[in-house]
Amino acid sequence: MNSRKLTIAEHLFTQTYPALDDPKILISVLQNLHGAIEDAITEKLEHARENKHIPAYSTTFNGKVTAFKIHLARDLKINPVDFMMIGELQELLQQQKQAPTEFRRKTDFIIADNDFHLHQISPEKTKTYIERTKSFVSRL
Repeated sequence: MNSRKLTIAEHLFTQTYPALDDPKILISVLQNLHGAIEDAITEKLEHARENKHIPAYSTTFNGKVTAFKIHLARDLKINPVDFMMIGELQELLQQQKQAPTEFRRKTDFIIADNDFHLHQISPEKTKTYIERTKSFVSRL
């Protein structure tokens, strides 16, 4: 499966981010990775649902992930670490939406919540998310 959102995330990370040197682009990379994961999971769930292998499920992101875990993950031999990564991505993007303060620190993008707990998005961490997302999507 070749996800357009995964291709966009890779392009943003390998071409746009180095050219502009703006860590805020890392958020766009994470958003596209999240979208690629959701698209892949949705495709598998819809196929299983059409073939009446699984019951109806919630169409929220968390509902899809839960249905995928319950009904399909074991048969597809999905590693629990993949679900941890999906949770981390979801949490980072949620924190970024709600954060009152965001700023750049060298090559990293920092999100500060209301209690000034800092959440760091680094190029290294982003690269790991890209690699893990590619692996996850390719196994589906």
